[in-house]
Amino acid sequence: MGIEAVAMIYSEHGDPLKVLRPVKFSVPEPEAGQVVVQLLAAPINPSDLLQIDGTYPLRPPKTKEFDPETPSAVGGIEGVFKVVKLGSNVSSCNEGDWVIPQKGSSTWRSHAVFDAEELLVIPESLRSGLKPLQAATVSVNPTTADLMFDQYTTMNTGDWFIQNGGNSGLGRTAIQLAHLRGIKSINVIRNRSDKDEIAKQLTDLGGDIVITENELQEESFPEILKQKTGGVLPKLALDCVGGKTTASLANSLANGGHFITYGSMTGENVQIPPWLLVFKDIHVHGFWLTSWAAKTGGRGDLILKLLDYIRQGKLKDVPFTIHEYAVDSKSPEAFADAFRDAIDADNKRKGKQAVVLV
Repeated sequence: MGIEAVAMIYSEHGDPLKVLRPVKFSVPEPEAGQVVVQLLAAPINPSDLLQIDGTYPLRPPKTKEFDPETPSAVGGIEGVFKVVKLGSNVSSCNEGDWVIPQKGSSTWRSHAVFDAEELLVIPESLRSGLKPLQAATVSVNPTTADLMFDQYTTMNTGDWFIQNGGNSGLGRTAIQLAHLRGIKSINVIRNRSDKDEIAKQLTDLGGDIVITENELQEESFPEILKQKTGGVLPKLALDCVGGKTTASLANSLANGGHFITYGSMTGENVQIPPWLLVFKDIHVHGFWLTSWAAKTGGRGDLILKLLDYIRQGKLKDVPFTIHEYAVDSKSPEAFADAFRDAIDADNKRKGKQAVVLV
């Protein structure tokens, strides 16, 4: 008899709190070239929730593996697992190794069977200095942040970039990665009562300038910005918000600057007027990590580089609220409660959330 496991599955798209349900299942024995893994930690990302509600373009296949009556899929795109059992002919990993699924997806389950070749093994030299949550959250936001600096322009020491969502998980990581490279940052945050506290946190991470959305939208902002930067405007803008503020974000760029959108927290379209493209030669791009990985063959080396930054303390943790699940309980409802509480907190904008198995 295989390991008794639990998963969060959905059979139809919709509100994650309504369509997700827990299920108990038996993990099959691994075949040749396969391994059984146990989840250590998984975050709640916006893409996870968009995938479940049906608006995300990447959707895992629905099968009857978990519910013999209704085809279902497992939630979650990102996470880290521990190898607990090897099939035959597996030489790339050992029991006890921490691994990250290279293809992502379907991580919200206590156990899974993967082809060993699909897993990125975290070397012991790295693992000994890491927490599971750090490994669980490196393959989406930090990799996206690092890659966007070099996709469409060359960012050199002393160059400036501007980003909205400066207090987001990716925004905080982008600040630190830029600082490591000598790139200066202008970070836009929401108009909030604790803006001074948030600004201090971001400058402590290496951010150079922190402004609110109201300041960004002032007509004179480009000139005010020049005063703050010594007359230099940013070469690169990163957008995860969408909506009307994107015009101001693009207008802050130097002539020939590059604007990259990688999400829309407002659910609204990018709103850049044509004159910025015509008269300032602003270049507008979209970046999706999944598409990049499909074209380039993966991001394993980059993930390991970023994990080493984390281990060395060069890349500070993004604050997370942790929801624990006792894996020995094998309780579907307890597993569901951990994820539902995390999703509910995420919906209420209470910061980054994650489920950690203990």
